[in-house]
Amino acid sequence: MLQFPGQTAQGKSMREAGPERWFRDLSRIALEGFNSVEIPSAWLPVGELDKSEHEELKAVLRQLDLSVCATSVVRRSIIEKGREQENLAITHAAIDAAASVGSPLICLGLHEALQQPQLDATWFWTMPTHHNPNDRDVWKQAVTGYQELADHAASVGVQISLELYEGTFLCSADSAVAFLNDIDRDNVGLNPDLGNLVRAQNPIEPWESMAIKTFPHANYWHVKNYSRVELPQSATKLAMRASISGSETNTVRNPRSSRDR
Repeated sequence: MLQFPGQTAQGKSMREAGPERWFRDLSRIALEGFNSVEIPSAWLPVGELDKSEHEELKAVLRQLDLSVCATSVVRRSIIEKGREQENLAITHAAIDAAASVGSPLICLGLHEALQQPQLDATWFWTMPTHHNPNDRDVWKQAVTGYQELADHAASVGVQISLELYEGTFLCSADSAVAFLNDIDRDNVGLNPDLGNLVRAQNPIEPWESMAIKTFPHANYWHVKNYSRVELPQSATKLAMRASISGSETNTVRNPRSSRDR
């Protein structure tokens, strides 16, 4: 649902727009043949809805024969400077909401709001992004926060998936696995969204290697793809959106053998 706007053309939020608009947007998913959908906070922040609105959302989903495979909290890092407690509280509310609307999993991350140069660019990933600090104390703070969230999620029967994302403690396969291991909770896994790393404007590990390291820890997966071109002479790195099977991250083939092709 990330391709759907969070506001109507008249400037109403999706919450204000209500069930009629939810039905309109979600019906497009059902018409494409899908039977399950992720509800991201960028479209409809379920953590901000009240119980009656949760029931209205579930009624819309039933009408369309759609289930909720996951919800997600987008760009609400629990270590964002000055907003740590606010974002932690928002995430706790979103966990309860996930359980309320029947979502078995919530996708979270450590990436923050896009910066103005990114918002102004045609492709936001071509501009510098925010970076988590190279600070072990902040790492430990993030781990502790996710342990708290994981324990809450476990108490209401919800899994957490951590999204790989450039510029964060989840910006590489090795770092993501180490971060997950430090959290050490059975209901927390990785969302190996390799596209987020393939598009990064810096040197990257081969995607096949990242896949081999992260897939054993995956409990959810955002599948998308980018074409990537590197020009070593000028240190230029270019990335653009591409089809799943036709470009850099061809997840249709076996990552253990694709480097030999």
